Amino acid sequence: MFLALALALPASAQELVGHWTFEDGVTLDDTTGLWDPLVLTGASVSAGSLDVTGSESRALARGYTGPTITSRTLVSWVDLTSAAAGGPLTLDKQASPAFDGIVFNQTFGQVWQSGSDGGSRNISGGASASGLEQVAISYDFGPSGVTVTMCQDGVQVNTADFAAAPSFTSTEAEVHMGVRHTILNGDPRGDMEGTIEENRLYAVALRCEEIGLLQPSTCDASSSDPEACRIVDDSAAFINDQAGADVVDEGASNARLRPSTLDGHVTVLKAALTDGGCSVSGASPISRMTSGLYAGTVLEGSVGTQRDHASGRATGRRIHADLGGGGVVGATYSSYRGERFVADIDGDANRVFAGHFVRIAGRNGIWVGVEATCATHPGDVLDAWFGEDVPNW
Repeated sequence: MFLALALALPASAQELVGHWTFEDGVTLDDTTGLWDPLVLTGASVSAGSLDVTGSESRALARGYTGPTITSRTLVSWVDLTSAAAGGPLTLDKQASPAFDGIVFNQTFGQVWQSGSDGGSRNISGGASASGLEQVAISYDFGPSGVTVTMCQDGVQVNTADFAAAPSFTSTEAEVHMGVRHTILNGDPRGDMEGTIEENRLYAVALRCEEIGLLQPSTCDASSSDPEACRIVDDSAAFINDQAGADVVDEGASNARLRPSTLDGHVTVLKAALTDGGCSVSGASPISRMTSGLYAGTVLEGSVGTQRDHASGRATGRRIHADLGGGGVVGATYSSYRGERFVADIDGDANRVFAGHFVRIAGRNGIWVGVEATCATHPGDVLDAWFGEDVPNW
């Protein structure tokens, strides 16, 4: 059995700077820990969804402590119950009219669109689908301005360039759900009717095909680590898309291929990393996820929020893989034992990929793993988790 890992590029799980699942245990909480709990006005949370059906029902998040948000992606899974104008997710400034949000039925009739202060970055999207749908907008900053792209269920429906767009610092950012935005005295604008299954805010501009591989979390946060759950959910979506079948599924006959099983594995790994003092920017032990398929010694997969392609081969108990854009994993050391693997990243003594692999049939299978940065040698941190002194390190 062999596993592949890949290089880490800047786009990563730490660039998820807002994540609201509304699941039990975190009904009003942002699972990244960067925002204060939601304050509800007329809205309610039930069965893992935020209900904003009532008149001017909405939710507000403040107290942001993360990095300044410039390039960004807003992602929402939403089920509209009427054509009322409003929006499931907006990034707003507390003391300025500036905002950018996912909006329905404002400027262009009964379609999705980007919303912005004075219509300065508005582009139109498509009609609303029946039932739960994924709607997202990315803002990609470059030397000559910003490119705004709208995606619906992972498909690009519009894109346009604009001369400028605001950034959002920790002292001024706020998030609205259920309305387009509020003016300075707090009065809401817009009145969406429906339920929001999940909202995410990334501090990076994701491509539509990457967004389409995301899927909402279904973990009960009272019994599961939200970050581990998110990694498994997103990895499962990628693996299933890569395989063309629901390989990772809660109904899988092989219990080891069920998300709940993988979630347990990642949770244990995260605890080992945390207990060993491993971290990324002091907030989380996990920097980015990696996952994919293997067939014998042939390795195919991805790494990071942007799902950068990884490929390579494995011989013996050593893994050697690279990313199309450059960089190597496992060149200096790599090992696996039982169902667990570790590998270095570009020979860096403090950065490690580690995780689990699962055999499907013969020498074919999947893997799910994470990257961490450690204050001490990762081999020392992971010896107990690995089950022996990590070889080759």
